[in-house]
Amino acid sequence: HGYIDEACDALNRALQIKPSDWEALREMGFVYKKQGKYSEAERYMKDALGRNDRDAEGQGMFGGLLKGRGEYRAALSHYEKAHAIEPDNLYPLVNLGAVHGALQNLEEARRWYGVVSETCRRLIGVGKADYWTYLCLGESAVTRGEEAQAIEFYKKAKESGAPQEDFRSATEQLQFFIQNGFAVPCAQRVLLALNAEEGAAGESPELPRPEPAT
Repeated sequence: HGYIDEACDALNRALQIKPSDWEALREMGFVYKKQGKYSEAERYMKDALGRNDRDAEGQGMFGGLLKGRGEYRAALSHYEKAHAIEPDNLYPLVNLGAVHGALQNLEEARRWYGVVSETCRRLIGVGKADYWTYLCLGESAVTRGEEAQAIEFYKKAKESGAPQEDFRSATEQLQFFIQNGFAVPCAQRVLLALNAEEGAAGESPELPRPEPAT
């Protein structure tokens, strides 16, 4: 975690020079979240949003903190704000779908994942797709029960250069589905298939293992 400590030191220096720098405040919140210091993360993220509530990244980041704490309705509010600011930003879009799914608002979840798919295909059409586009398409396919298609999209994300940390984050979203009783059978099968492929490729088996829905 050396790079996290270095980031923390650099951000502290930036905030000593300019304590009102909302971007530095937001990034400090992100660093504290990575360190598992959630109360400090919340304080910095709220301070950043208090100075600039039109920051889509900050709104989405705070939504992620709340989602991680199980405060789903509060998280939705921040994901909605992020989406309103940047309609093509995939991060709030997939999380709007996932959180509605966790709340068993299945019609809303499917509607948002429909928007995810449309947005991804538009990005592909104009040559602006990256690995994140394919991770989101994979997730969206899982919500429709399209196992084979989901696996192909996750493979495409890997081929497009998805770093292990981001790939793991995307598969943790499938674990989130399972834990919250949303799209469970397909999410379990896709996770098992991705784990099997990681093992066959000789890569470190770091993906989350499917757990039974509670």
